[in-house]
Amino acid sequence: MNRVLRVLMPLLVVALCFSNVRAQNPAADEKLEQGVKAFEAGNALMEQRKYAEALARYQDALAVLPNESPILFNGGLAAYNSKQYELAVDLWKRAKAVDSSDWHVRAKLVQAYQALNKFSERDLERGELFEMWKTGNNAELKKQMHYCRDQFQVNDQKLMAFEHFELKGDRALRYVSAFLIKQKTMRNGESPWVLMT
Repeated sequence: MNRVLRVLMPLLVVALCFSNVRAQNPAADEKLEQGVKAFEAGNALMEQRKYAEALARYQDALAVLPNESPILFNGGLAAYNSKQYELAVDLWKRAKAVDSSDWHVRAKLVQAYQALNKFSERDLERGELFEMWKTGNNAELKKQMHYCRDQFQVNDQKLMAFEHFELKGDRALRYVSAFLIKQKTMRNGESPWVLMT
């Protein structure tokens, strides 16, 4: 969910950029406000794990702001979590076209292509992600040791597979798996999932 919170800032920048349009075009201002509200509603629904409803709100936001990377990314998350993998790929490919340096989008595309059994597309995206990591042009990515290559649910357990960018040591690992176990009791604000590696 940190990603959801992190993406609010670019929308505020968009709102500021359109602030001079307000005085000139109240209708455009109202549409922009509707898009931002739809995005915020989608984020609230994502936090409640109401993915299909969140997706509908993100689609409303995209009708007004079709090239906003944060909306495209979160819309892809909502689609993926609703098992609408083709739509997730479409939204993430659009996000990649808007910001090709966003490595999170590429990692999500790897996951979505895996879910669709589109292995050649998955491998191409994975190769581009690894190349981005090797070049070191993205400081945030270069700090990462691994990325989430796949995630899926088996019965009541979520499984995540992480792939290391670089093999190190005598007993180097390419993949590491983690289980997200659902907690029976939660305190206010606590995640319903616990990570077990």
